[in-house]
Amino acid sequence: MNVFHLAITVHDIEKAKKFYKNTLGLEIGRETSKWFDVNFYNHQLTIQLDLKKVTPQNSKRLHELAVPPHHFGIILSENAWDSMKRYLTEKKVEILKLSSTFFEGSNYEQYSMFIKDPSENIIEFKSFKDRSHIFTPID
Repeated sequence: MNVFHLAITVHDIEKAKKFYKNTLGLEIGRETSKWFDVNFYNHQLTIQLDLKKVTPQNSKRLHELAVPPHHFGIILSENAWDSMKRYLTEKKVEILKLSSTFFEGSNYEQYSMFIKDPSENIIEFKSFKDRSHIFTPID
């Protein structure tokens, strides 16, 4: 099994750890005072301290949903996506962008929602109606 690795920066390591562990419910792995690893759906997300404040992201228009150009995320099953939406709502996490249906009626129909961590890194939770079309070209 191949595991994807992504490293991002935050300006407050303790706030970030609390967010990823307590708010999102993810497991923290190796850590030092300047970085820590998160089990992000069986992929390695490394959170690194950078005291420069992360610049808030602008959005660009992509069909009916304004998509932040710099973000990362996970593709979930429809049931897991619905559960995550309920979970985030219960935790009172602000959902920045939400479209119940994105690219409706196409092979790549999907659901998307975006949240920010305390350092304004943007995380997307996505679900495809038909996962076999994850890499289908857009017409």
